[in-house]
Amino acid sequence: FLTVTRLTIVKNVQTAIEAVRGLPGARLVVAGAGDERARLEAQAKGAPVTFVGPVDEAEKATLLRDCRAVVYIPMDEPFGLVALEGSLVGKPVVASNHGGLPEIVDHEKTGFLVPPGDVQAVRTAMGRLLQDGALAEGLGRAGQESVRHRYAPGAYVEKLEQVLAEVAAA
Repeated sequence: FLTVTRLTIVKNVQTAIEAVRGLPGARLVVAGAGDERARLEAQAKGAPVTFVGPVDEAEKATLLRDCRAVVYIPMDEPFGLVALEGSLVGKPVVASNHGGLPEIVDHEKTGFLVPPGDVQAVRTAMGRLLQDGALAEGLGRAGQESVRHRYAPGAYVEKLEQVLAEVAAA
């Protein structure tokens, strides 16, 4: 599993660490930097967690390619580029069920939406993806198709034109 984020309290890496700790056979790779790194590394002692620090785009692409799924469960996220990037490369995403993330992740269709502070819900979602490779691949393919359709330049222009027409009519 992979999480790519700033290492701050609101990005909620601490919950992902606790979720993977109780999941046999799972490993979490944490990419990113931030003021909480030392605290998170101390919390992760004895857990199957690897901190790789900040990564460039090429390194991130490799990490995304090699992971089973992306775990991105921030407490507050207006959009969620990490979820979009994971979906774009065909990886299912375990994401927070609030903010902008439900616009990217369709629960049980392209990944799983979970309450961000609920360790057991995150662990359950990760466990399903770990145990069922076909499920993970299917969700990843569906997410990739969804992102390509929803966020393609043509789709964006069409949606903008629709919004502008509604505003003009009002």
